[in-house]
Amino acid sequence: MKKFLTCAVICLAMGSTSWADSPQAPIPAPPGDTDALPPPLDLSQTTPLPLPPAGSAPADASISTTPAIPPPPPAPAAPDASAPAKPADTKAAPAADNAAAPAETKKEAAVAPSLGVFADYFPAAQGSKWIYEYLKPAAGSKTKKTRTVECTASEAGADGSLNATFQVTEDGNATTEKYSLASNQVTHVASGETALTGEYAYQYPANGKMAKWTSGGKSYKATLGKAVVYKKTYPNCVVVTGKSTGSLVISYYAKGIGLVAIEVYGKGLKLDQTQSIALVSGPGSDK
Repeated sequence: MKKFLTCAVICLAMGSTSWADSPQAPIPAPPGDTDALPPPLDLSQTTPLPLPPAGSAPADASISTTPAIPPPPPAPAAPDASAPAKPADTKAAPAADNAAAPAETKKEAAVAPSLGVFADYFPAAQGSKWIYEYLKPAAGSKTKKTRTVECTASEAGADGSLNATFQVTEDGNATTEKYSLASNQVTHVASGETALTGEYAYQYPANGKMAKWTSGGKSYKATLGKAVVYKKTYPNCVVVTGKSTGSLVISYYAKGIGLVAIEVYGKGLKLDQTQSIALVSGPGSDK
């Protein structure tokens, strides 16, 4: 019994020494004072720290538990100069649905130079055609002859004139007639291979005045005014009268149409219908 008591005293002495070295227990909070303590830790919301591999140094307690941000991807390597170059993609990009279609190129006909109002009575547009008919058949014939006049060429001259070529066809025979339009007059410059000098279809009677000239032994005059030709009325005409001994020839040039009639008078100033012509069809004749 004595020996048991001695062992108990020794154990008590060693226990008191151990308690003195340990930290004191936390003082419990007063009942009902829960604001003084932090909220209980929810272990399900914490991120576990990876265990260090065997034999490595213990993890530093200051390491954050926030997942690390991944590093940026490495920059692409510079192309190898020795490697063969990749051919460029030559495939054209598809055109947009609403892309505007290319404008069509239109070919415009050559425009004659601005010659003045006098040229309105002698149209010379390439491709224009006039058809005339004689007023009466020639002696021994039952049908009236026709005359076709077509402008085959129309070119501007270096001096500002307009040079026009006409093909005149009658009874199957064709001749070439050339005219020049300039300086308020229309000049007949060639008939077939024969060059002409001083021959005028007309000189324009400007400012209402009469124009006069002579050529080939004939005297001519041109006036402006209204004309009634074979039951057709033309409000604006250049009327050219050519007179010689025993004959009279009157030509009518209507504005915007051209030559509409030629009247030939013989002895006694009687109209020769077998030599006189009138327009059947032509540009502007239906107006």
